[in-house]
Amino acid sequence: MTTQSALASASDSNGVTKVHLTVFVHGLWGDPQHVSLLARSLAKAHSCVLSPALDASGSYPLDPSASSSTVEESMRKKASSKNEKTEAQQKAQREKEEAQVQKALDEVEDIDAPEPGWKLVLLNTVSNRWVNTYDGIDLCAERVIREIKAEIKRIEETGVDEDADNKSAAYQVRRLSIVGYSLGGLIIRYAIAVLWYQGYLTSSPIASKSQNHGRIESSSIYTFATPHIGVPPVNSPFGKLVHYVGGQILSRTGKQLYAIDEDWGTHGDSQALHDSEHAKCVEQRGLLEAMSEPGSVFMKALGSFKHVIVYANSLSDLTVPFRTGAIEFDDPFLLEGTTVNTSPSYPHLIESYNPQRAIPSDERSTLARLSAAVLPSSLPIFLRPSLYPFRPPWNYLSMLSLPFLLPALLCILAVRSRGQGKLSRKRIQEEEELWLKEQSLAAEQPNTNSRIQRMLIAAGNALQTVTEGVCAEEGEGDKHPVLKNIIQGNGAPKRDPSSSDRNCATSTSKPMSTRIEGPSLTLQRGRYAGSKLASLSEKQKLMVARLNALPNLRKHFTYFQDVTNSHGTIICRTTAIGMQVLGKDVVRHFAETFEL
Repeated sequence: MTTQSALASASDSNGVTKVHLTVFVHGLWGDPQHVSLLARSLAKAHSCVLSPALDASGSYPLDPSASSSTVEESMRKKASSKNEKTEAQQKAQREKEEAQVQKALDEVEDIDAPEPGWKLVLLNTVSNRWVNTYDGIDLCAERVIREIKAEIKRIEETGVDEDADNKSAAYQVRRLSIVGYSLGGLIIRYAIAVLWYQGYLTSSPIASKSQNHGRIESSSIYTFATPHIGVPPVNSPFGKLVHYVGGQILSRTGKQLYAIDEDWGTHGDSQALHDSEHAKCVEQRGLLEAMSEPGSVFMKALGSFKHVIVYANSLSDLTVPFRTGAIEFDDPFLLEGTTVNTSPSYPHLIESYNPQRAIPSDERSTLARLSAAVLPSSLPIFLRPSLYPFRPPWNYLSMLSLPFLLPALLCILAVRSRGQGKLSRKRIQEEEELWLKEQSLAAEQPNTNSRIQRMLIAAGNALQTVTEGVCAEEGEGDKHPVLKNIIQGNGAPKRDPSSSDRNCATSTSKPMSTRIEGPSLTLQRGRYAGSKLASLSEKQKLMVARLNALPNLRKHFTYFQDVTNSHGTIICRTTAIGMQVLGKDVVRHFAETFEL
């Protein structure tokens, strides 16, 4: 009998109710309210228990709903005072939003409750609200870990809310699922690595010896519009400027997303490393690259989960483009003539697609042919009024006013980012001091990067495993032919030109759906098709190949036409924006197909 089954038998015989804890993590500049529809839909579908949300200090508020909307409510009040909105107008707006939420929840089917003896408890994390997400993926993950540990302690000491009066009830957290939106998807990948190494999960090699009992089963990981390989490169000068500015104004998180961090390229005796040839393998390594290294604690933890499910936008995600959100080498949805088949049950989810057919020029409208001849195939966003969140003629007027508004906006952004960067550095320093105190380390240690030391201790010298894996890759080419091709400079694998319709899961991942019969939707040149993409960096190609090697990986691609930016739409982030409500069937798919 395995340790896991032995623990299960003991729990059953002792009358312990087992808990499947599901954790939600929002994205950059985010708030728990942004992922609340995901949580509430899951609660509706599977009779879950909503946990009281932790506030930043780790205490539990009396009103659970107040915690997740405190910052948003304060921002609403400021906006209200500026715009001279009355209290009645604010109340009416909130009621309208809640009505939209209830309408979306009404469409979610009551699938089933957890099996007898189990409870499904949902935790919406709150410690990384808004600008706290500037502080780095690793620091944000540590805050999430604290919330998870505090929630486990609360459940096992006081029980779940609905049984709070039953003092004799006993609970144990025995299963963990975790959901990340946008940046939250990267945060959860880091967090599970630490939990895995510390022995909280049954799949950990030290689970049976861990003081953390190692009784929690790794169930499912879900990511929505997550930049798994960072920000893809762009060809245009404007795009390159945005890349540079983005890496500077978002503090440590920006450096990690834009792959200009180098903290994760050294470990152990740095002098010995620099005196050896092996040091060449570990210099200038960013966090995202380290998190995809074969054999690292990050990949072992990710591979230990039964299901790793990725939701990505195929169109119009200006924040997280398709290739990084879907972990793909190419973007077939930018090819002119690509046809897609959507699901009958979930109209904004793609069942299959065919990127091979091109539209002959004589089949295009006269206006389309004229536009193709006169206009460049790719223009900066600010020169494309069709992408503005306004209807004609306001979108054209907005574009014409940019020469006057842009300098002022840039000045405001520079001042604001400088101030937020200062606050972020202060928070990082405070976190460093707290961590050093917790680990009983000296306050000052020469030649020591405490961020690296944190991961080396918390995650069991993971980076050493990481760098050893990189240097051994060329010898493992036969086991990983995709990696071998990329390492040898052959580039990404090419699509077979004779292939027919593709499933949502491409050649680099497991098939997840079958082709459906019926009419197809065709992408035409203009808003979506015909754009030229810059090639992914060699590091990003490696990340794509490594992550797609996960046998437990499945993908779902969304299809939102005529949406300015689908980044918030994929989870119906706010019902106050009409276009984002389109994402309710994607949220419903998540809730109804959730793996208990």
